[in-house]
Amino acid sequence: MGSSREGGFLDKIAASIDSMSVDAFEEACAEFDRITPLDPLKTELLLKIKTSNGLGGGDGEAQDVC
Repeated sequence: MGSSREGGFLDKIAASIDSMSVDAFEEACAEFDRITPLDPLKTELLLKIKTSNGLGGGDGEAQDVC
């Protein structure tokens, strides 16, 4: 899937979930956000993905980057 920047981002998100690595998840989000800022909807969806997969972030507060 990863021939585009977006595809690479999704590959990194999937790999971080597979390895249960919150650091890798957050780094993937931050790396993508540096070039293409994540809008509030994408941030909310990524936070839901993060919390539903046991990677933390369940404080109910929206963060700048996942």
